[in-house]
Amino acid sequence: MVDYTTYCKTVTIEILRGLTDDQFSCTGEDFAYVLSSMVEQMTEKQVKQVYEAWAQELHGYFEFYVKNYGPVPCNPFNEPDGYVHDCLNFGIRTLVATAPIITELWINDIDIDAVRGELIKHIEDYGVIEFHEI
Repeated sequence: MVDYTTYCKTVTIEILRGLTDDQFSCTGEDFAYVLSSMVEQMTEKQVKQVYEAWAQELHGYFEFYVKNYGPVPCNPFNEPDGYVHDCLNFGIRTLVATAPIITELWINDIDIDAVRGELIKHIEDYGVIEFHEI
C-alpha cells in the first residue's frame, strides 16, 4: 500500500484528468469540496490495509480534527470506512485548496480545462500532507 500523501495525490490527479467543464460548475472556494466528494469509498479489505499502513496519519488527522473542530464525524472504531474517507477528503482538499491557481480563482467559476495542468503540477510537486494546512 502506498503512503497517505501519495494515495491522495494519485486519486486527486485521476479525478482531475477525468473531469470536463460540463460535469460541474463551482468557484475556487468550493472546488476542493467538489473534488473530494468524488472519491469512492474503499472496500472493507482496503480499509483494514489502510489502518495498518497509515496508522500515524489517521491518528494525526484525529488529533487535528478534535483540536480544531470537536468530535470527528465518523468514529474511527465504529465507522472505520467513513473515518478513512473523511481523512482522504481532508488530504484532497488540502492539495487542491493550497494551489495558487485555486486561490486566485477563489470567488470565480473554475474552468477545469484552463486550470487542470497547473493544478496537477502543484499536486505532483506538493510535499507531505500535514494536518494543519487548511
